[in-house]
Amino acid sequence: ASSYECESNWHLFEDKCYNVVFSTGDFLTIAQRCLTMGAEMASVHSSQQFLFLRRITLNSDEASYGFWLGGKRNESYSTSFRWRDGSVWNYSDWADQHPTDPRKALHYDYVYMNSRMYVAYASSALHQLCQKQAKSQQRIAVELKFNETLANNDVSKLESRIGKIEKIFYVISKALKNDTRFL
Repeated sequence: ASSYECESNWHLFEDKCYNVVFSTGDFLTIAQRCLTMGAEMASVHSSQQFLFLRRITLNSDEASYGFWLGGKRNESYSTSFRWRDGSVWNYSDWADQHPTDPRKALHYDYVYMNSRMYVAYASSALHQLCQKQAKSQQRIAVELKFNETLANNDVSKLESRIGKIEKIFYVISKALKNDTRFL
């Protein structure tokens, strides 16, 4: 059993959660969509992780478009890349002639995956693959305890307000009973 958990519609691998969305966008659009989800574009660090990502992305007819990864070439014509999330570029599974073909080396600066890794123009319309840190069960327990404390504080405040309202109601009802104009 894993000591990490992901939200609904996210897939757990090791200590990361991955979200696959079959709507397309250019590199910057997908990067922004991931950020709005509290995530980053996915980075790949092992063959096991890449196989996992292939499994969760290639189970649809839509998958033929490919999925943006968070990789960017360091400079034109270079074969070195970096990840947007700041992690070390320590794994690749390039398709033939990617990223070294001279026709691809000048403008194809961004990385996507289908069954292998490829380079593409930033303006290419590809699917979304986001990643974020999974929540540890210890962190979930702390958050639940914190939420319980907040809920208990809210209940205490409500009980206090109800008590004040009951006192006011009692005073008003007693005053009304003693006032003959209301009889």
